[in-house]
Amino acid sequence: MNRHTLLVASEREAGRFPDAIPLASSPYLDPEDLLDALRRAGVKQVGASSAALADERVTRTLEVLRNGGVTIRHGRGVYEKRYRRVDLDGLHPAFGVFDVRRGPVSRFLRRVVDLVVGAFGLVFCTVFVLPLLWLAVRLDDKGPLFYSQVRVGLSGRLFTIWKIRTMRVDAEAAGPQYASVRDPRITRLGHVLRRTRLDELPQLWNLVRGDMTLIGPRPERPEFEEGLQRTVPAFRTRHASKPGLTGWAAVRLGYADGVAPRWEAHAYDLYYLAHRSIWLDLEILARTVLVVLGRGGR
Repeated sequence: MNRHTLLVASEREAGRFPDAIPLASSPYLDPEDLLDALRRAGVKQVGASSAALADERVTRTLEVLRNGGVTIRHGRGVYEKRYRRVDLDGLHPAFGVFDVRRGPVSRFLRRVVDLVVGAFGLVFCTVFVLPLLWLAVRLDDKGPLFYSQVRVGLSGRLFTIWKIRTMRVDAEAAGPQYASVRDPRITRLGHVLRRTRLDELPQLWNLVRGDMTLIGPRPERPEFEEGLQRTVPAFRTRHASKPGLTGWAAVRLGYADGVAPRWEAHAYDLYYLAHRSIWLDLEILARTVLVVLGRGGR
């Protein structure tokens, strides 16, 4: 049992929350017995989901727990603390109206960091990395080193993103499409570049230009935006921040191609926008280094 335990209304709802306790549908969970179990496990705080709070049997149980010294919180905060992502299924429809933008001082400092990292990174990559990658690409499939795509950025504005090419030149001859896990369009070198994120290096230029920031949600292609906005809750909220060269979803999930992976990635992106701090940024940078070194970031 986790130190921060989540209480939900039913077995069905528990399917969304690993290790949650379904209170209302568990008659064997006597309030006093549950209190004893929580005490033995050292649990001092629990969170109840919105559906659980609407059940009178659950509220009576929570009263017993509260009187027994257990702190009761809303389940959303406990869920986010445990899983470090937002519960999109239980997201309030008004979530997208809350302001997740940074203050002016924070934006200024971040811009300075972006300029410094982008400028020094571009010089280093141009001198030491890109020539080697150009040679590797030529030996692999003899195609061009770079390719560009239009992406959606801050406030929904479109900009051009640059990447090292990881797919065949004719990869989208039939139109835009998501990449799959074993996509035959990805070149041999492309698999290595995507796994280590080295294909993202040209986006240092986007940092200098101000299209992107060092850490933030990954930018989406406009061809997929409309469908994702209809399917994924509060998807437009990500446009309140500049897209990032790396991000919380990127280091936790890697490439998220397709609607279902985008759903999960957005849950991590919203968590970052709601909880971002210098410590979370440092953790993301550390995980990014591990990914680049090929040791994974999850």
